[in-house]
Amino acid sequence: MKDDMKRKVSLMHSLFGLIFGIATAYIIHPILTFGAVIFLGLLASYPLFIATRKILNLSAKEFALKDWLASGFLYFFIVWILSWTFAYNLVH
Repeated sequence: MKDDMKRKVSLMHSLFGLIFGIATAYIIHPILTFGAVIFLGLLASYPLFIATRKILNLSAKEFALKDWLASGFLYFFIVWILSWTFAYNLVH
């Protein structure tokens, strides 16, 4: 995968991680426990893998699961955890 495409994938996942982190802190976390929120975050990242392929018109060869784990999931998870922690501390 080209560097330009990796950058687009990373930015897209980071933006979604930021939005999902804030939504988790304000909406979902008061309803669910800490462990359930972590599990929900892991589950929410996989549909983004499929959406990335469709939005950026990537084939399964160009954007395999290992590419997503390195350039998509990692960025999503780190940004999501940081934004969720920050927003949760602002709420409580």
